[in-house]
Amino acid sequence: MINLNIKQVNQVLKKNKSLYLNENKNWKVAGFKQRLARVFVPGYAKRHDAEGAEAIFSRFHELLTQIPATEKDGIKAEATAEELKQTAAAADIYLKKVLARHWIKPKQIKRIMSKLKQEINIYKLGTKLDLPFNALKDNSDFVKFALKNHLQYKITPGHQKNGCGVTYNNGTFYLHKRGENDQPIATPWKEIPKRKSGAIDGLELFAYGWQKYDPKVNYQIDPVKIYEAKGEEAEKPRIEIKTIRPSYSLKTIGLGTFGHSFIRIHEPILDDDKKPTGKVKVYSIGYNLSNLVFRDPFEDISRPSCSTFNELSFEDVEEAKKLITELRKLELEKKNDRHYRSSDKKIERIYKRSVEKTCANFASNIYKEFTGVRFNGRPIITRILFPSFLDPLFDKIWNILPPFLNGIKKKIQIITRGEFPQMMVFEHHKHPKYSPIKQRRHAVAAAA
Repeated sequence: MINLNIKQVNQVLKKNKSLYLNENKNWKVAGFKQRLARVFVPGYAKRHDAEGAEAIFSRFHELLTQIPATEKDGIKAEATAEELKQTAAAADIYLKKVLARHWIKPKQIKRIMSKLKQEINIYKLGTKLDLPFNALKDNSDFVKFALKNHLQYKITPGHQKNGCGVTYNNGTFYLHKRGENDQPIATPWKEIPKRKSGAIDGLELFAYGWQKYDPKVNYQIDPVKIYEAKGEEAEKPRIEIKTIRPSYSLKTIGLGTFGHSFIRIHEPILDDDKKPTGKVKVYSIGYNLSNLVFRDPFEDISRPSCSTFNELSFEDVEEAKKLITELRKLELEKKNDRHYRSSDKKIERIYKRSVEKTCANFASNIYKEFTGVRFNGRPIITRILFPSFLDPLFDKIWNILPPFLNGIKKKIQIITRGEFPQMMVFEHHKHPKYSPIKQRRHAVAAAA
């Protein structure tokens, strides 16, 4: 067997193969003898896994402390950063797969897991938000605050580049609130309003910084981020229907357990001469069974997903933003008065089809409104039992029911007409992700 460096260790761990340290403290891939011992020799697996975790943690800790010392030495810094990246990845897998599989964990493994979690979180925050590792290590309260509010997911490179992310100066971390003319204002993180739990209270991060946002009040649509793009992506607007895949895991019961679908609108930023600047604004709109929101929660969560794009015109983008704003206004009116009806029949119709049901209903109907492409996220059994031609009959029944049965009505509607993310995943296979160029090629091929 050959000795393994940390990059090879990382690759082996990704393949779910077992490793062990030999007498010379060199990494080896476990052979038949070692795998047999893991199963039948009491304490063998825990002892070797603890030794491996200690070795990875020690090297990871050593590399983290070396980063500031090697910043002036370009070659050495680059090599150290690459080894640190590989060690962090190996430590993350070792933590989640190797150590976590022990049903009963000895104190040694619990201690190492605690240290690994802490330093992996510091590394991820520092790398993602471009913050100094030593400053993060010396400010554990800020690290807890950042992790609690998922700053490593919410804050994108675009936020950082536009001065709306996190900065560090003279021992203080700053978040940036939206000021006049979209200019960010640096605010010490301790002055940001927080609940007892540590979660940021009453503010949400949009493209121009943290701003007051309450889904029960707000109906003004704003971009959630800005990113740099090239070619047609930087020139032509697009609408995207995105579906987060279900997890079906007891560990993730709650937000998006059974998947989630939402809409993104990509709007290129033009200069005064109407030419592309290479930057694109992203609007992220979703429905969560109780509110239409203008910053979908899954914009901040890293989970497997699938998407489909379709090209829009700039006029379409303005129409889409106007429609979504009107839907939000109507929703707020209906929350105040359940008998309220919009004078605009089109808005009322889209609201009933989209907002009164599921996230997938909302996403598919908005996408169809501007592309003509129909996603059908209804399970096969409901399509058979409740075909769409029966919808007018059901509508007449709902209209004559007394108001106090509205709650039951919504539950029945979800069962009979509700679209679901799992079905949307299958729909994405029928409408694969494509660029505007490929879209035109498909159209030409179909015409031929």
